[in-house]
Amino acid sequence: MPDAREFKLDKVPEGSRLQKYLRELPEVLKKSADEIFTYLSLMFDECSRFLESGSHFENLPSIRLKLIPQHIHFVEEEKEADKIAKSIEIPKGSSTAFVIHNRYYAEICVDIERLIGLLEHGYLTFIMNLIETYVHEILHLGFPEKGEQETHDMQYLLVGAFLGIELPAEAKNIKASDYYFEKAS
Repeated sequence: MPDAREFKLDKVPEGSRLQKYLRELPEVLKKSADEIFTYLSLMFDECSRFLESGSHFENLPSIRLKLIPQHIHFVEEEKEADKIAKSIEIPKGSSTAFVIHNRYYAEICVDIERLIGLLEHGYLTFIMNLIETYVHEILHLGFPEKGEQETHDMQYLLVGAFLGIELPAEAKNIKASDYYFEKAS
């Protein structure tokens, strides 16, 4: 998933999952790196369970999450993954996550340094981009035949449902062609 976006909401619904994350995150970020990674992994687990329970997917592979703490290592791993990638679209800029498949499971690799950098725009922007990243990559696993635009359109609905919010209209009006090139055949 390429590019991170800044988010603003007029109101966070009382009792929403987003409100819970916004309340917990400041305390979590005061803890050790291991505890932060554990919390981010728990967010992923909640997200994937939500998506699986809503019958959004029929045959998801077993999924592992790999949180890569340093951007330079993420870039190295992404270059290796790109050598065997089957994607028909490639990001125009740097991405925040990618998926590696093997015959036993799929691994979602996430550039945590890049996402943590979004904290300068606030907890909301960080959480929204993290959850969008998780949902986007899980959608690629559940619907590998779908292109980036179709994936984004589904992602918009599922991120809002998972977090218990209505996303702003500008979050929906994204054109994949602004973020991806089509690979030459």
